[in-house]
Amino acid sequence: MKREAELERKIREVLKKVFGYEKFRENQKEIILNILKRRDVLAVMPTGFGKSLCFQIPAILGNGVTLVISPLISLMQDQVSVLRKKGVSAQQLNSSLTKGACGKILNDAINLKFKMLYVAPERLLTPSFLNAAKKFKIFMVVVDEAHCISKWGEDFRPSYVKMTKFFNLLQKRPIFACFTATATKSVRKDIVNLIGLNNYYSVITGFNRKNLFLDVIAVKESNKIFKLIKIMKKLKDENVIIYCATRLKVENIFEILKEKGYSVAKYHAGLKLIQRKRSQNYFLKGEKNILVATNAFGMGVDKKDIRFIIHFNMPMNLENYYQEVGRAGRDGKPSKCLMFYSDYDVRLSSFFIESAKNSSLSLKELEAIKQRNYNNLKEIIRYCETKVCFKRFILKYFDEDLKKDCNNCGNCKRKNKFKIFSKIKNSIKKINKRAIIILKKKLFKTN
Repeated sequence: MKREAELERKIREVLKKVFGYEKFRENQKEIILNILKRRDVLAVMPTGFGKSLCFQIPAILGNGVTLVISPLISLMQDQVSVLRKKGVSAQQLNSSLTKGACGKILNDAINLKFKMLYVAPERLLTPSFLNAAKKFKIFMVVVDEAHCISKWGEDFRPSYVKMTKFFNLLQKRPIFACFTATATKSVRKDIVNLIGLNNYYSVITGFNRKNLFLDVIAVKESNKIFKLIKIMKKLKDENVIIYCATRLKVENIFEILKEKGYSVAKYHAGLKLIQRKRSQNYFLKGEKNILVATNAFGMGVDKKDIRFIIHFNMPMNLENYYQEVGRAGRDGKPSKCLMFYSDYDVRLSSFFIESAKNSSLSLKELEAIKQRNYNNLKEIIRYCETKVCFKRFILKYFDEDLKKDCNNCGNCKRKNKFKIFSKIKNSIKKINKRAIIILKKKLFKTN
């Protein structure tokens, strides 16, 4: 008991002095305590629930270097930059560094000159890293975006599977802490088995973001721009992300909004790194309040006051969709998430599934992933076409049961309006047909 009380005192001290927070969010303290007790961790926590603190505080207090395996250079750069500003010694290894700079960082790791080292999974099996890793003390290995290791995850990456070879080569087993925002049962099982978590502490934070209003609008592809402009007229001063399925559509919508005088930026993988960084900074700092982007934008981005997220195209699966809408309303204030849905979206997703290639996978593995992607596509089509509460549908997909309708989604709103309409209609016995039509139009005019 004394040891736990002392650990809690230390982590609260770091929480306040380094990160400037007075109290923990849900589950953060328990995760940190378990890591410091040398237990592995699997944490599934939606965007905005403070996953980074859960491994950064133990890394600061731990004895040795913490490796943070991260899939994106921009994400590494942002987190390392923020940590350094807070006085935390952190480094990163990525392809933008020279061979000499990488060598110096690895030498500093051997001499324990910093607490945290961010690396891409591809680098772990390089001879220089393997040789250095045998010489420095690894306190913990953090696997960020851990769903990437599973072939059943929506963003499977073979490099994540290969990194398990590195884990097996380590002379002394470190603590493993795996974090992701979305993971179904089969994905969680893969994470546990492939990484080899032992006696692990598991946290599945509830997926119900009560402040988010979810809705889907079925609209012809040819009418989407008109519908978007109509909506945007009401959102000119709000912070908005508009997600598109293709780079070409991002460019198209960006030019249309820019021409109409909106303060807008664009973000997709076809832009140069400096352009993407500039657009991201414009949006995060409030210099531009509207961002048109592909799903290349968003991982690790911390902007708490996004009020509206519009999916111009239906995402390919519910995992991606719920991770992306989770970027809205991170300050807890009411925020809206709207998805346009058309037959074209289904055809486009099918095209992406059929054209996907990966030279590191066998034909059998590719076929299995294709089948998984089609199953995921069927689920999000069912979501778009359902008449039941959107929240109940999506939470059930993530194995969470919402006991009653949320009353904060498009389907619930329409159902409640229909109840009001029926009640008024039934209570007025002597009313002509024309009056009923007028009443119905007024009540449902926003839809």
